[in-house]
Amino acid sequence: GVREAKHASSGKGAARSLQQFMDTKPVDDKGRRKGMVGFTDEQCKDVETLINCLPAVEFEVEGGCLDYEDEDKKVHFDEVCAAGDIITFYIELKRLNDKAPPSELGTVHAPFYPTLLDEEWVVTLGKAGNEDVLFGMTDIKENEKVVRRKMQVPSQGLKPGTYDFDVYLTSNCYVGLDQKVTVKVDLRDPSEVKPVEVHPEDIEAENTPGLFDLLQAELEEEDSDFGSDNEDEMKAESSTTEEKNPETEAEENSSKDQEDKKDK
Repeated sequence: GVREAKHASSGKGAARSLQQFMDTKPVDDKGRRKGMVGFTDEQCKDVETLINCLPAVEFEVEGGCLDYEDEDKKVHFDEVCAAGDIITFYIELKRLNDKAPPSELGTVHAPFYPTLLDEEWVVTLGKAGNEDVLFGMTDIKENEKVVRRKMQVPSQGLKPGTYDFDVYLTSNCYVGLDQKVTVKVDLRDPSEVKPVEVHPEDIEAENTPGLFDLLQAELEEEDSDFGSDNEDEMKAESSTTEEKNPETEAEENSSKDQEDKKDK
């Protein structure tokens, strides 16, 4: 009730949010937490069941200049970033609800709501200490155990130095489960960043025709052969038309002589 909620959120070991209450260790083997001293064993069981249904997520964020992304969509960063580079933020959300049934994973616990609701999260990126300035936003609707995202923002106009970015994870249905992670990104002067050395084998591989190039060349060769065959056929028909048959020419001359005699 309201009295228990006030007791849980005040005094020593107070839980200021729903997440803090979920993280509070029970004081006895019945699962009683702060504010639940007067609860019956059955009520304590109901609270424990509810906690197991609520989303327990681990929110991790890394930031830097992207080097490459592997098959598992995990990104790897360069050792240094230069001012003007594109900054990539790698976001990973892990669901820790091991006790929740798979069928209920990602489903909102709202017993008084008339329909089922799907759990969603919104990730926003902003400047540390200034919640009014946002650089990007993405949503997470998947119900998998691990969900990965990446957000990219340009750093044009930023001077070399260390910058703090706040990344917020906000629930669309629960109050008190939001999280914030601050990421530091060190931007170096471009003149101090050593250019990437390209290995000779990589240059050779880049200049070697790929599968698409080979297929394209083969198609062009087939089109060229088809065109030359058509040209030969057209030339043959033209020469045949120009060379008249001797018999046909004799018949034409005979018809002309007969018409001349009639005229005379």
